[in-house]
Amino acid sequence: MLKYIAKDNLKYMVRGVGGLFFWRDRERILEVSKSLSTPRIKLFLGQLEKHDPQYHVVTNILKKIEDPFRAFTLIIAVSLVSYQLSTKGEEHWNYLETFVSKHKELSPREISLLFLEKSPSMRRLKTVKEARLQRFFKLFAPVFQEKFQRYVEDLNLFRRDLAHLLNTDPDSKTIVFSVKMFHYALEASGLKHTLPFKIPLPADHRVCLISLTSGIIKTFDYISGFSRLANILLSRKSGEVKKAWSEVSEKTGIPPLLLDTLLWITGGFAEKVHFNLERTIEKLEKLINRRLTTPEKNVIKELLAMCAKDTM
Repeated sequence: MLKYIAKDNLKYMVRGVGGLFFWRDRERILEVSKSLSTPRIKLFLGQLEKHDPQYHVVTNILKKIEDPFRAFTLIIAVSLVSYQLSTKGEEHWNYLETFVSKHKELSPREISLLFLEKSPSMRRLKTVKEARLQRFFKLFAPVFQEKFQRYVEDLNLFRRDLAHLLNTDPDSKTIVFSVKMFHYALEASGLKHTLPFKIPLPADHRVCLISLTSGIIKTFDYISGFSRLANILLSRKSGEVKKAWSEVSEKTGIPPLLLDTLLWITGGFAEKVHFNLERTIEKLEKLINRRLTTPEKNVIKELLAMCAKDTM
């Protein structure tokens, strides 16, 4: 029943399926936003970005493939089919780096199609993914080369054109993830650009997980555990997740795609250590090779706030 939901949260209520309800919690959105609004937090997020395993792979691919445009094209192509993976995301991108080392003389099209065929991370939906790659190289790759400088100056234009030529929603997970990886490639190449606030984060399992553990997204029954609930939330109400973090973005002045790096890395660590706050912080400190400051620890504490409560 819904009658016990706080008045301030009522307008954020969204009906689930099969008896489950999820809603955006206004108070938690404010608390998480407050923790992210302290001085120097953006520098922390920038450091996390540079230590993201996906960023490392992008950097190394740019070193292996001497032609930056070829490297950019390959990174975007693989990003578009990096869904329904058979392995964890970190392993998938590590496979790609190793694969590029062995086949860097091939064209981006040849590498991506061969990677789709051979990689243990790409066992699902091969036919659908191959069709998408073929469409990308036929329709978008020539446009990408022609409009490259405009895309550097306007990532939202890049997103719209990519979605249009692939005949898909510009807010879909794979499109916005491709924007994020294009951003990583630009950043690693030292090309100045701006992350737009209009582009939502790519809602995946880890983002949905942190949405629940932070309390930004609430539900009535946590008995199933955060990991299972995150899968349900992703399949049924991923749009609410994007809206919630877009609200945080507006309140903090942090672009959604930069928030995504924080959520994705923290979500992976938290799930691995069974949502233990101290161990999650330890893993983050090991990743960036320094101790977290008190404000940075407070951010992680807010992201795992529900884990300290008797909700499971």
